[in-house]
Amino acid sequence: MAKPMAEFFENNLVVIYFFYGLAFFSMGLAIWLTSSRFRTSEFRLAGALLFLAGFGIVHGLQEWFDMFRLLDERGSTIIPYWLLLHEVHLIHLVISFLLLVFFGIKLLFANRRTTINGNHMALLGAGAFLALWMLSVGLTWLLYRPERLVMINAADVLARYTLGMTGSVIAAWAIWLEQRNFKAHGMPQFGRLLLGAAVALLLYGVIGQLFVQPSFFFPSTVINSETFLDVFGFPIQLLRAVLALLMAYFIIRALTAFEIENQRRLADAVEQRAAAQQEALRVEQQ
Repeated sequence: MAKPMAEFFENNLVVIYFFYGLAFFSMGLAIWLTSSRFRTSEFRLAGALLFLAGFGIVHGLQEWFDMFRLLDERGSTIIPYWLLLHEVHLIHLVISFLLLVFFGIKLLFANRRTTINGNHMALLGAGAFLALWMLSVGLTWLLYRPERLVMINAADVLARYTLGMTGSVIAAWAIWLEQRNFKAHGMPQFGRLLLGAAVALLLYGVIGQLFVQPSFFFPSTVINSETFLDVFGFPIQLLRAVLALLMAYFIIRALTAFEIENQRRLADAVEQRAAAQQEALRVEQQ
């Protein structure tokens, strides 16, 4: 039973990639389209959300690159050669994870009562992780001198280890801290939504990025996507897609909090204006 199921998912991997990329792209687009609502928000999350939007859009695009590559291999589409280059996919992967790291560190320092500039710390943190990835890629090339495609695959694996896993953990931790701020503002339902998003992101980073494409160095030689398929009977891309859909659902639902915040501000402004008019009328009558 496991083998036919694995073959079914393998034959429909294009569909999985489509919804996988759509979940992240939709999340990023939804955040960007509603950005006008939280520009003046009191929630600390508002200042970092655009970087999460950037992560969602770029990460969704790189998943669609995999989908288009599969379609091209099956002769189902005609796409410019340069769009299918493995280097293009790798660049999008690294940029998306760097945006996630930046979002997590920026939000993490926004949650702390400190005079340290969150943007500076986020930039330093993202730069440090980028340097770590580049160093690991450089050492791997110097030690093994693999061929081009093998090296690109190794760089992809290292990006998931050094940027994807750590970025997801940092971002999930920061979101978990921020959900308490929503509870303090009398919006516990949105705090629960953020908690769900944090859990989905944590699982996506720790489990989803642990089972990478097989490569020539440990632990990818043992813990990889083929091992996951053999053990569970479905590809790791399906699990990533489900977690991406859950994260997108929780984040998009949580964006409603900014609309409610704006409505509360408007109601408070109307009440204050009415009170000021009543006070002015009372003074005039006296």
